[in-house]
Amino acid sequence: MVQTGKIIALLIFTISTFFSYGQSKREVMNMELEAKENFQNFEFHKALQLYLKLDRYEPNNPNYMYFIGVCYLDLYDSEKALPYLIECAKRTNAGLPNSLNYYLAKTYHLEHHFDGAINYYKKYLAEFPNLDKHEEVKKEIEREIETCLYAKQLFETPLDITIKNLGAPINSTFPEYGAIFSADGETVIFTSDRPNTTGGHVYQLDGTFYEDIYISHKENGVWSEPKSISNKINTWHHDAAVALSHDGHQLLFYRYSHNSVLHTSGDLYLSEFKNGEWGEPEHLPHPINSKSWESSACFSPNDNEIFFTSDRKGGYGGTDIYKSQKLPDGSWTEPENLGPNVNTPYNEDSPYLHPNKYTLYFSSNGHQSMGGYDIFLSELHDNEWSKPKNLGYPINTSGDDLYFTISTDGKTIYFTDHRHDSFGDKDIYSAQISNKEANIMIVKGSIKDSLNKTPVEAIIKVRKSNNPEIESVFYSNSITGKYVLLMNEGIDYTISIEAEGYNTLNKTYKTSDLKGYIEKIEDIKLIPLEIATGE
Repeated sequence: MVQTGKIIALLIFTISTFFSYGQSKREVMNMELEAKENFQNFEFHKALQLYLKLDRYEPNNPNYMYFIGVCYLDLYDSEKALPYLIECAKRTNAGLPNSLNYYLAKTYHLEHHFDGAINYYKKYLAEFPNLDKHEEVKKEIEREIETCLYAKQLFETPLDITIKNLGAPINSTFPEYGAIFSADGETVIFTSDRPNTTGGHVYQLDGTFYEDIYISHKENGVWSEPKSISNKINTWHHDAAVALSHDGHQLLFYRYSHNSVLHTSGDLYLSEFKNGEWGEPEHLPHPINSKSWESSACFSPNDNEIFFTSDRKGGYGGTDIYKSQKLPDGSWTEPENLGPNVNTPYNEDSPYLHPNKYTLYFSSNGHQSMGGYDIFLSELHDNEWSKPKNLGYPINTSGDDLYFTISTDGKTIYFTDHRHDSFGDKDIYSAQISNKEANIMIVKGSIKDSLNKTPVEAIIKVRKSNNPEIESVFYSNSITGKYVLLMNEGIDYTISIEAEGYNTLNKTYKTSDLKGYIEKIEDIKLIPLEIATGE
């Protein structure tokens, strides 16, 4: 989804320029003016191309190298930025601004050269004019130094896991992120800025296409070529996948639009899968959506609660994580802030609640971070969320690590990052972990007509045994008849499988003595009413 925190120069400055041999003074001046205008308008992609061209005309000009390094950094390519900025630092008499120290520190930080980063962060502070009048700058840089020191600690005790790029066809040379998987792991929905995006619009700041949502299915263990999920969901605006209900029939997504200069919005929408297609999106009502920015969310295991992020008033600062419950009449309760253990004066993003109901994963650039967004874990005990734990290196890096999810069996994690082995931009990554398996039962299969074996679209109501209240509702796929149910440890469940024109089927599952992850395959045949009644 739209990222707003681009790295911006902390000082306004002017730099003298040089003119290259073989180019007219006017041509070079015009190119420099256009490059500078693009840079000041944060159109770094356009500015970079012009500064690279100027650099070819006059190699090693420190002014050009400076802007090339900064543009690469703002386009999330610290590896390419580093040699240009290092070369600039050697030119002590070039008259370059103090902000070079900041950008060099940030680049070293992102490249995990923490001592170099600390050195240049300190140098930036030491040479900052009238620092006593800029407390916010001092606070920001001290925070960056703090994250470097913590990152050094995590590097000393890396996790024994191997991070793998999810590979083609999911990842491409364009950005891919925000992957969400079906409970059975057979479907993935994600966001990408590919050239075939609906409408073909380009985001001027970085030259990327507007976001669309894509879907891929696993066929014989291989992911199919991703396709646009639906022309009802994807628009010429930014559309980004957020969460999928556990039966795969409800999709939460984010839409950012700017209908006019004075009106922009970033809200959450819901689309339901019926009759083989995704339905017209529903704008989630107040109090979930507000005049503020609601950007990411997740479902609870029974799909009756939504955890979402918002920068609305009354929070702890930046974007906070809130929780709202769906009432029987379809309305939503007033959102509850998860509190100061989870939320910070910085930004919290991309919440993901594990099917065990008490483990929350989320990203934050607060807490004890390596820099940028890190992924954290918090657990619910006695109705209070615990102090978050950093998942550690190499899951987390000094870049932005976001959109964490975990497979239902607890063995595979997925997240988004921009690493050196990326296909060209942000990619989706996975890793196998050795966490203790959650005590969860997943029941899946297909529901079909007992007579002609055709798929049946059924509603599956789940209740706690001896309790008439419905715990959760799932649906089977109207085209394939496939269904997926999730059940947690410690409760015996009764399910009712209902479909128009068929006899209701009741089944009971005992989960009080679950040992780890259990997967059951059950194909269900519903008996037509005319046969059941003998008519």
